[in-house]
Amino acid sequence: MAVDYDRLMSLAALVVAIVGTAAGIWAAVFATRADSATRRAMLDASERYDQEARPRLEPVGVQAREYGPTNFVMEIANRGGATPLFVFTVQSERHTFIASGSLDEHTRESFEFMYVGDVLYSTGQFSTPFVVAQDRLGRWWDCTLQHLLAGTVIKGSFHKWIDARLAERGMMDLLDAQMTFRVVDYRGEEMLKDFRGRPRKND
Repeated sequence: MAVDYDRLMSLAALVVAIVGTAAGIWAAVFATRADSATRRAMLDASERYDQEARPRLEPVGVQAREYGPTNFVMEIANRGGATPLFVFTVQSERHTFIASGSLDEHTRESFEFMYVGDVLYSTGQFSTPFVVAQDRLGRWWDCTLQHLLAGTVIKGSFHKWIDARLAERGMMDLLDAQMTFRVVDYRGEEMLKDFRGRPRKND
């Protein structure tokens, strides 16, 4: 009987150990799944917030004609989140125009587009070379209409992104000074940060 009792106790201990191990494994699996679900929920919430915060700027009342080399007024509608500062460029044939300002969420307002000069190529009666807008968190978005990367946050250096877009469109000479003025020297702050971040040379 003693032998049988010892065997029963050993068997019981083994069963308890197996059950404990299985329970630990299942707990780890469920914890991993719960962690993954939490991460997905946080990511989804972040994406929803981004979509709510993202400005969506569209021209209203575009006329089917060439816009002459003179200032004009046109409405801009914001279908998304509020933007404390945006810059909106328009090209009509070779003529280039620019406007800037701010818009509350889901509203529209008239803005004056200033004629800044002509480029060397024509793109038709109406196009938007680039549109940028800042959201309420201070992030800059590419809001350019019918652009592959439209609706995305501008990553990295904002002034380098602008410079690349102006160079790509052949508008550096026309719009560089306008961008500096309208975005309160969009280069200055980042260039200062770059300068401060450089390692000092030994005297």
